[in-house]
Amino acid sequence: MLDRGSKVLALALLMVAVAAGPGQAQTLTQRVQELFTFGDCGGSLCLQVGGGHGDHYIPEVVQGEQNTLAFLRAAIGAGLSGIPSAAANGGVRVRFVDGRPVTEEISPGPIFAERAQTLGRGILLAGGNVTGLSFSNIRGVPLSDLELNFPHVNVGNAAFGDPDFENDIIRVRTALDVSLLVANVYVAYGVTDAVDLAVGIPLVQSSVGGSSRAEVISTLSQTPHQFVGGGTTAETATDGSAAGIGDISLRAKVRLLERDLWGAGVLGEVRLPTGNADDFHGSGGMGIRALGIVSGQAGNFAPHLNAGIFLSGSEAQGDQVVVAAGFDQILTPSVTLALDFLGAWGMGESTLALPEDIRFDVPQPRTTRSSNLPNIADNRMDGSIGVKFLAPGGARLVANALVPLNEGGMRPSVVWSLGIERLF
Repeated sequence: MLDRGSKVLALALLMVAVAAGPGQAQTLTQRVQELFTFGDCGGSLCLQVGGGHGDHYIPEVVQGEQNTLAFLRAAIGAGLSGIPSAAANGGVRVRFVDGRPVTEEISPGPIFAERAQTLGRGILLAGGNVTGLSFSNIRGVPLSDLELNFPHVNVGNAAFGDPDFENDIIRVRTALDVSLLVANVYVAYGVTDAVDLAVGIPLVQSSVGGSSRAEVISTLSQTPHQFVGGGTTAETATDGSAAGIGDISLRAKVRLLERDLWGAGVLGEVRLPTGNADDFHGSGGMGIRALGIVSGQAGNFAPHLNAGIFLSGSEAQGDQVVVAAGFDQILTPSVTLALDFLGAWGMGESTLALPEDIRFDVPQPRTTRSSNLPNIADNRMDGSIGVKFLAPGGARLVANALVPLNEGGMRPSVVWSLGIERLF
């Protein structure tokens, strides 16, 4: 007969096996590229015309690796991997009185932040949650109103714009829809009274859809740049979804100090690159997070502060300084309110950069922006509000809303989470 902890682990393994089933033939990264594919030459923005003009707008050829499509794909991946993981906090703490461990009830703790208190030797915390979001904007620009401009390759003289058809640009107006549903199973165990080990297994359902309309913007009465069928406009659309395992996390938390009103600790986390980055299930690299933790408990009020670094292992996301500050407040014996500020700031120069503006030399010097996206830092600041409800039987129900407070990166209007956890 399996105990409850074993049942939770068995359920996690079953969900992993289901999620690891056969995948789709086309990745979601390829789905995004379809929004900029208007011909059948196998590349983005290739024109089906003669005279050697067919591949003169392919972003990888004209703009190199730092092109507009690469930026868009990287922004989606960075936005998905920036969703915080639920913390493994218990509702008890172990104190030593006259050399003997004494367990006492305390606040069940924050939802996305950490506190210094550990679970205690032999105590198991098992839980799961479902998180959902739909991205609404990138750097403050609605995803339903993206405008991307693609230049012609310089094929003539050194001066860009000679021959005159080099002044033609392809303008693509895109409405993009990206959504995510994550089921996360996590287990934490008190190895000693001061050390907890935890594992989290996310199962991700990601969806990408949208439509695009491309137009050749030209000053010529007869431009050689035309789409299939001989026109200067074209439309396309795409839609797809994918399910699979996300990036599995392994954590260790150590309580360094415990006093009556406050404590201190450290947390180390490794995120394994088990999620398929091409389907926006993971970052594509191993991530490492290290936090210093200070937390307190004064009656029903429990403040906390986390600060550290996150080495993402992803060129798109970059390394970050991370902070979480807030408190949880016991409102009734069965209801706890949790409020937090979550921040992440890039370390050094941003790796998620837009292509440079398009600069023409003739017939007169001028500049056209590569997109309608602002060139700002992709730092994240979020506000989190949630509640924990103690249900009959000892299980704890968790509900949370995460709301962006700034416009950096690709962001949703709100991230909702519902979960359940229990101590054993």
